[in-house]
Amino acid sequence: MRFLTPRLAQVGLLKLILGAGFIFSVAAPAAAQQQPFQTSATGQIVAQAFCSPTEVCQQAVVSGVATTIGRFTGVLNERVDITNGAYTGTAVFTTSDGSTINTQYSGQSTPPDSNGQVFFFEVHDIVGGTGRFANVDGSLNITGTSDATGKIQVTGVGTLSK
Repeated sequence: MRFLTPRLAQVGLLKLILGAGFIFSVAAPAAAQQQPFQTSATGQIVAQAFCSPTEVCQQAVVSGVATTIGRFTGVLNERVDITNGAYTGTAVFTTSDGSTINTQYSGQSTPPDSNGQVFFFEVHDIVGGTGRFANVDGSLNITGTSDATGKIQVTGVGTLSK
């Protein structure tokens, strides 16, 4: 696999982490009502390759903690438009009991600063789950950073409904 510039790696990884944190925080409640949550996560972009002349497909793996959900890990797959920093993706977050939360998301990243750091924002829509998160829905807003090596740090807030 060909690895992209530090900016692309940072954006993708950060998105992955943010997405993972959001999903786990949103999916924790078992009640049929909307429940707010908060999350934080860290991770790494683990793969990148051009999937078109202007897009990079990348995968990130994150881990973190979300209120009402607990610890989780996430795998995020996304397409980043290298001409404008916009991206879309899908994510699967797995909790310590093996339950999952699935999301679809879109986001926007900034150009890298002088140190190679990228800032990003993304919105996740929960589209499904398994185990204690079967039939769950909700949303998550993530903000984060990614450094020139692809390390990601994110925080997020959202809601979860069952």
